[in-house]
Formats: sequence, C-alpha cells, structure tokens
Amino acid sequence: LTHIEKALELNLNAYGKYHPGTAMNYFNKGNIFYEKGQYEIALEFYNTALDINKKLFTEKHRSVADVLNQLGIIYNKKEDYDRALICHKDAYDIQIDILGEDHPDLAITCNNIGNILKYQKKYETSLKYYQKAVDIKSKYFGTNHPDLAAYYNNIGINYYNHGNYNSA
Repeated sequence: LTHIEKALELNLNAYGKYHPGTAMNYFNKGNIFYEKGQYEIALEFYNTALDINKKLFTEKHRSVADVLNQLGIIYNKKEDYDRALICHKDAYDIQIDILGEDHPDLAITCNNIGNILKYQKKYETSLKYYQKAVDIKSKYFGTNHPDLAAYYNNIGINYYNHGNYNSA
C-alpha cells in the first residue's frame, strides 16, 4: 500500500487526477482494500478509478470494463446481487463491443455473471453463462486448461442447487 500511495501522490502531482496512471493507482488501492476485506473503502477507490476512466476514454473502454468487473465482485461479496449483476453485465457488453464475442477475457466475465445468477436462483440462465465461459476458454486454451475445473465445478454446483444430481 505504501508504494501505491507514493505512486498515486507522484501521478497526482505530475499529471493530476485525470490520467491513466492515476486511475490505475486508484484501481490498485481498491484491489488492496478488497484483499483486506475492507469492501467499502475498496468501492470508493474503484468508483474513483471508474470515474477517471470514463472521463479519459469512453464508456466503452477496456479499463472501464475491468473496474466494473471488480465492482461486481465486491457487490457479490456484499450479497448485493442486483448491483453485482448490473456491473458484470455492463462489463460484458463493453467487452463484446471492443473485444468480440469470444475473447478469453469474456470467459471470466461470463463466469462472474453465472455466479450471480446462481445466487439469484436463476439456474437455467446461469448455466448458459457458465457454458459460454467453458466454450471460450476451451477454444483458446484447450480442453485441459486448469481454469476449466472451476467453471465445470460451478456448473456442477448449479445443477446440484437445482436438484439435478445426475448432471451435477
């Protein structure tokens, strides 16, 4: 944290608030507070990074999608599933627009959306996002990539929660 705060101070002094380096410093501070379980503080830093990125770039920029995904993860931890879903779906829309329908980064976002929908007991829709994550990851990295284990596990848990034990 000490070094990121120093970097933020230097960037603010040299470039001001609205600079990509400054946005990244706020994002990284958010990551630290997220890892420490201090979600409210992390939200403040992520929202600052989001504001900066939207002003520097456009609403449809990869940096905006990255911050939205992190916000969604925090809202998920706070069990605010509606807000989490909004953040992840906004990130998803941005990623599709700028990266395409099957970019590897989209697999992570699909998995995140699947998780939220699972918590909301929307099992069928959740399965579609989990399967899309599997399809994308498999296409780029093969069918034995270790990330697939987590995705398949999520599918199994989803089937289990839905009472479909054989498919689980």
